[in-house]
Amino acid sequence: MKTPGVARGRRAFLAPIWIAAIAAIIAGTALFVGIRLAVLRFAEISTVIVLRHAEGLDASDDTPLSAQGQARAERLAAMFGGGTEAGAVRAIYASDLRRARDTAAPLAARLSLPVVSIPGSDVESLLARLRREGRGGTSVVVGHSNTVPQIVAGLTDRRVEVVVEPDDFGSVFVVTVSSFGPPSVLRLRY
Repeated sequence: MKTPGVARGRRAFLAPIWIAAIAAIIAGTALFVGIRLAVLRFAEISTVIVLRHAEGLDASDDTPLSAQGQARAERLAAMFGGGTEAGAVRAIYASDLRRARDTAAPLAARLSLPVVSIPGSDVESLLARLRREGRGGTSVVVGHSNTVPQIVAGLTDRRVEVVVEPDDFGSVFVVTVSSFGPPSVLRLRY
């Protein structure tokens, strides 16, 4: 008959290795879960949809939208007027000119949101307001061919430069600003 002490000795020798391996797996899992929760908790992703107003009836400053411009404004409302799901638009800003306000109006009506009117020349106060009030949410900004590039550049800390041609009324710039990593810009057509 074999002595029972020999078998116990071998198992006792491997016990610290197994205990250390199990402890490492538990600690690694806890660390992974903790980091993942911290990133989700503290990461704020703000999205700003920046676009030029739709086509106006004429070249005057306070012109209403043309029929083509009204159709484009309705397409904008269909694209971003989804409502309550994650990423839904929480604020709508437009320059103080009629064609910009009229472009934003169908989207605002669909979402039951007011159109906040900002003077077209005051891009810096708009940027400050977006950083303050738009954190962690989605905002829409309707500007002009000269202000849209300024707004995109300001939101991306001058990392991304865009150009809006005089006849381009259909470009939409989706600017995503995260507390982790650089901002990104996606150009869409509508």
